[in-house]
Amino acid sequence: MDRFLQWLMALKTDDMDMLNTMYTKEGPVSELTLVSFEGVITLLKQAIPVGSIYNLSKSNEVLDLIIVLEKGCGKKLEIFDDIIDISLLGYENSYCTLHTFGHLNQQICMGNAFYGTACTEENLIYRKNVSQKLPFLNAQVYQERKAYLDALFKAEMKKACSFFDGASYYVGNGQLELAVFMLQQAVEFTYKCFLNILRGKDMKCHSLSTLRGNIRRGAAKLIGVFSKEEEEELFYLDFLEKGYCEARYNREYRVDKELVLWLRQKVWELHSTAFDLYVGMMNTMEKTTFLVLDPLEIEL
Repeated sequence: MDRFLQWLMALKTDDMDMLNTMYTKEGPVSELTLVSFEGVITLLKQAIPVGSIYNLSKSNEVLDLIIVLEKGCGKKLEIFDDIIDISLLGYENSYCTLHTFGHLNQQICMGNAFYGTACTEENLIYRKNVSQKLPFLNAQVYQERKAYLDALFKAEMKKACSFFDGASYYVGNGQLELAVFMLQQAVEFTYKCFLNILRGKDMKCHSLSTLRGNIRRGAAKLIGVFSKEEEEELFYLDFLEKGYCEARYNREYRVDKELVLWLRQKVWELHSTAFDLYVGMMNTMEKTTFLVLDPLEIEL
């Protein structure tokens, strides 16, 4: 925080006026533009010993930053929390995580799917110098990791698709309540599949909204399938979540056929998106791996 305060005190009056304009309780007084975005990056660079910054967001109105500290920085990450909070005041619903260089270096070298596809040159928006460049994934590690992830993806999505088939069976038999149960499971296993891919561990949870929240950063394409409106999508996920319990324990539970058919279509779209997303993730990992393959490593 000392470095941040020193920087603020050193600002000229014009710079302070600009900073006050950018960050107010109500958010920025003008449209969010590249200028204010550059202001955030400038603030972060001046206040934190940043080695590199990656932005995962494709929208100018939302930031999704991975900040990597300079090599050799031994300060605790927690001391920079206030600075990051101040920096993002003008951007609602934005996300930012801070990492040491050593941590990300290790994760990428181990074949972490999230960091391997997030910390790419395409997402890079700032790097102090070439010495701060994160490593590419070793080709052999990539092949081993991909084989593991392929098997994991196939196994988990096979379960998800089986529940979807079960939902179609129960719709055909007029057992709509059981179809809702099956659809909930089809969504749950899809979300958990990507949690396993991205984090390397499962999450013992049946709440679709909670699972959705935990995959939205690394598997953003799965968000918005039921509705582009956040509140509306959460409503449909809540409906499936309640049906998961009601179908088993409430004999009076009834659902509308048209709604069930519509939800089944959306779950099918979710699965289609999941398959496309996984292929895209592996292509990104492969691209960043083979860009640095030594010619001698390529089998003739």
